[in-house]
Amino acid sequence: DNGKDKNKNGSKLNSKLTASQKRSLSPKTRKSSISITANNTPRSSGMSNSSNSVLESPKFEKINPNRFASSQNDNNNNNNNPFFNHSNVNNNNSPFNVNNPSILSQTSLPHFAKTRELGIISTTRNSIWTERFQYLMNQENSHDKFYKLAYLAHDFHHAAEVYGRIIISERYLPNNLKTLKPVGGGYAGGEKYSCSGILFKFAVDTRIGKNPVTYMYGDSIPSDGLAAKVAGHELRAIARILDAGDAYAIGVSLPLMAIVNYRGFRLIAVSILPIGKSGTVCYGSSDAGVTIHADVEEYNDKFNFIFTQLNLAPHTINNKLLVGPGDVEGHLGHDNNLYSIWTERFQYLMNQENSHDKFYKLAYLAHDFHHAAEVYGRIIISERYLPNNLKTLKPVGGGYAGGEKYSCSGILFKFAVDTRIGKNPVTYMYGDSIPSDGLAAKVAGHELRAIARILDAGDAYAIGVSLPLMAIVNYRGFRLIAVSILPIGKSGTVCYGSSDAGVTIHADVEEYNDKFNFIFTQLNLAPHTINNKLLVGPGDVEGHLGHDNNLYLIDFARVYPPESPNIGSVYFPFNSPRCVFTKMLRPELVASNPVPLCSDSYTGWLVGDPRMKRLNYDVREATKRINETLIPKTVAEIIEIAKTDAEKYFDLPMFLEPIIFNSNNNNNNNNNYINNNNNNN
Repeated sequence: DNGKDKNKNGSKLNSKLTASQKRSLSPKTRKSSISITANNTPRSSGMSNSSNSVLESPKFEKINPNRFASSQNDNNNNNNNPFFNHSNVNNNNSPFNVNNPSILSQTSLPHFAKTRELGIISTTRNSIWTERFQYLMNQENSHDKFYKLAYLAHDFHHAAEVYGRIIISERYLPNNLKTLKPVGGGYAGGEKYSCSGILFKFAVDTRIGKNPVTYMYGDSIPSDGLAAKVAGHELRAIARILDAGDAYAIGVSLPLMAIVNYRGFRLIAVSILPIGKSGTVCYGSSDAGVTIHADVEEYNDKFNFIFTQLNLAPHTINNKLLVGPGDVEGHLGHDNNLYSIWTERFQYLMNQENSHDKFYKLAYLAHDFHHAAEVYGRIIISERYLPNNLKTLKPVGGGYAGGEKYSCSGILFKFAVDTRIGKNPVTYMYGDSIPSDGLAAKVAGHELRAIARILDAGDAYAIGVSLPLMAIVNYRGFRLIAVSILPIGKSGTVCYGSSDAGVTIHADVEEYNDKFNFIFTQLNLAPHTINNKLLVGPGDVEGHLGHDNNLYLIDFARVYPPESPNIGSVYFPFNSPRCVFTKMLRPELVASNPVPLCSDSYTGWLVGDPRMKRLNYDVREATKRINETLIPKTVAEIIEIAKTDAEKYFDLPMFLEPIIFNSNNNNNNNNNYINNNNNNN
């Protein structure tokens, strides 16, 4: 800002700093420092309004919570305002709240992105920074809240600096050689970069007219200095909106923002929001005034109230009443399409060429996911019997096959428990007339095994189908399933299989069907028809076309065919009538079977298929093969090995022969033999 503001306010600012802090703000060191507003920690009313009042140091001071109380009480008695009074606001935006508009909810709250000079933030995923920021800002004011906000600011500051310096250092490299590649630009110009939930943009002037040549800020001559100054204006404005404290009180969220100054460049960094490029705009304009939005009165009132608190005047643009500037953007976000950072990292690595580095990073990702699932999973299990209002992580709903669900840090958790699916007579999903959580836990193991086999085959990612990360947490007698959240809807994105227990069968797009069917064909599964739709996988598997236009596959519990209940009852007379949903053939057996086997054999899913008898027969023969051929053969091989190696350990043949090979002897003789040899053993 040509130094004028610095000279005017420098003495005022320096009088409050220690000697080390003054050195950190010297011109020599400030060039490579981060400039970040305490946009998640409102400033005291005594600080200057100039750009130098924005924190300009790579370190953060501890926050005194008393400063916030004074700024709130000074705000024109806003405690009497029903919008502002925090005690009247439910914590609906918390990712841990049952009312949170998460992936399982059909509701959304308006989200506000101040993008005056940043251009359009285009994404359908929610940044982990935004999620954490939203959650903390919606808490009651407390020392713990501001302490965590300070740490969040520090973490965001650090991430912005690390990635920002990489981007600036590679500014003049060709795109194919850059570590982080540009993802586009907005109306006000500047290449954009996206990394780890943060969107970066160079503060540079750009041409907006050709005849005559006109630039956004410098008119006939580009002025990156003015563009950098405008970035400071935006940082100051978002800080003031947060200082007022009204936005989050009425359900309007803002991004985290930082400015990186390095090697003579200024880079703007904002946390990615779950909004679209234009389809989610409901206030202001995203196309330089071509279209002005003031679409929903309820949302207009909220956005206008925020700007009114800044003493801004209402005005009309194209007969639409606004209080904020015309090119501000208010969005109704895609919060019900929450995208997980785990899924993003997993997809990125799985789509790389096979290399030592790829598998090394995958191993670390698996370790991180396992650790996060275990930490949150233990909290969920420990609070299993607490009332929902006392739980740290609150349930967000359940599916057809039952089990409460929880969402935290991009991971969806679900208890592996049996649930009731019928009332008259009472019927449970796995235990029939009596609930069996043990069988539900077994089914969770089937799902983990199936997804591992699909990944082992290596075909899914090769043809453009993505899968979630999955882990199982066993703790205090409970089993919890943890999967990374995908950018899919509850039903609207399904294009293969069924998400409503067979009421609707999808095989909608031939191109997608071919990909999903190919994956299951590689597992030696047989094609079959359900409601005249050709599937190779089970009927209740779900293939989705995600909100990011990628294909996803979920729900793998019944990928492998069940054992034949007719043959199984010979060996297990206590088989449940619903054992076809819990007793599955091993992947190795299915892969080695001479003919493909059907996932839906012996279930109601197969009713109506003209080949039902043949498909059931093939599964019956496979069940006979394992019980009458493979198991006896394996037992004989184990005994032969044991007899061969017995001399290394103990006199095993003398012990085995009377029991295994002289089975015609009566039990008393065998028992006497065993008892007589106990001392020798």
